[in-house]
Amino acid sequence: MATGLDQLAWVLQEVATRTPVHATTQPGRWSPDTPLLLWEAFVSGAAKTDLSQDGHITDARAAARSFACRAHQPPAPDASDINVGDHRPFNLAAAAALHAGLRIEPDELSAALLVISAHKH
Repeated sequence: MATGLDQLAWVLQEVATRTPVHATTQPGRWSPDTPLLLWEAFVSGAAKTDLSQDGHITDARAAARSFACRAHQPPAPDASDINVGDHRPFNLAAAAALHAGLRIEPDELSAALLVISAHKH
């Protein structure tokens, strides 16, 4: 997880240096004014079809397809496939966005991150 978080912060910093984009981790805030939606992919079970060293590429493709299947639907507050219960979360993607210098609403630090489960295609 630490390596992925470090990579996320680096990628978001690269985005921030190239454009003053507004980001969000909340589907209901994703709009033309806030065009960067950060979300987490969850790939397991039947969706994890490539167990080779390059399986992460197949995982990323499956996750992107699952996201694309939903992108045209109206965002729902409970759009996440993973619900970790009633608690006050710490949103590491929002923290990475702030760290990178992206514009993101500070209340997203304590909002649940959108998690999309990949499905076998």
